[in-house]
Amino acid sequence: MKTIFLISFFFFSTPNSEAQTHRNFKLNASTVVKDSTGKIYFYSDWLALIRSKNYNLKPVNPADENSEFIIYKLTDQQKHFRDSLMASRISNTKISEDTKFFETGKAIKPFEAKDIDGNTVSLEQLKGKIIILNFWFIACKPCREEIPDLNKLVDKYKDNPEIVFIAIALDDKSSIKEFLQTNSFKYRVIADGNAIAKDTYGIDLYPTNIVVDGSSVVRSYTTGIGFGQIHHLNKSIEVVLKEKH
Repeated sequence: MKTIFLISFFFFSTPNSEAQTHRNFKLNASTVVKDSTGKIYFYSDWLALIRSKNYNLKPVNPADENSEFIIYKLTDQQKHFRDSLMASRISNTKISEDTKFFETGKAIKPFEAKDIDGNTVSLEQLKGKIIILNFWFIACKPCREEIPDLNKLVDKYKDNPEIVFIAIALDDKSSIKEFLQTNSFKYRVIADGNAIAKDTYGIDLYPTNIVVDGSSVVRSYTTGIGFGQIHHLNKSIEVVLKEKH
C-alpha cells in the first residue's frame, strides 16, 4: 500500500522576510527532498525534521504538484510568524476548509460496522453524541506518530460520556490486534475499514480526523500532518461541547 499524506507548509519569500504563503502538497515516501547542498534525505529523516517544527520544505517548482523539495532550518523569526498564523487559524471556529471528502455543515453519511471486539458501531445509534473519527493504517508513519496525541485527547475527555472516539483502520483484524499488543490506541478500533474510508467517504489521504456533532453534522476535520493539527481537533471538540451546553 502506498502511503499518501497531505502536509501543510508555510513558504517564506526570503529567509528574512515576514511575507509568507500557505499551501498543501501531497507527499509520500517517493518524494525527493534535498538540502541546499544537494544531499538527498531519506523519507524517515526529513519527516522527523519536519515534525520537530524546526525545519520546513519549499518546492523547487511550486507549480508542479510532483515537485522536488528543499529542506531548510527555520529562523526564530520564521517560527514566530508560523506560530502566530497557526494561533490565528486555531482561534477560528470553522476549523477546516472543505475538501472532496467532507463538507463542514453537512450531514455525514452513516455507517455500521463491528469493532475489533465484536461490538456494533453505528453512527445512527450514536446520534446525539459528539463523534471523533480517525482514518488510518499501520504502514502510514504519520498515522502512527499522531496516536500518542490522539490518546491524550481521549484521556482529556474520558469522563465525558457525550464524546465517542472511533478509529477506522484499513488493515485486517489480526494485523490490528498484533499492532495493539505493543502500541496503545485508546480509540474504539474498526478493522478492514476500506469500505467505509474509500467507498463511503472517498478518502485517499491519511491520517484523516473528523469531528461530528450530535446532529450528525461534520463540524471539522484535518487531513495529513502539519502544524497544529491536534490543536485544530481539540478546538473543534471544545466549540461543539460549548454549543451543547
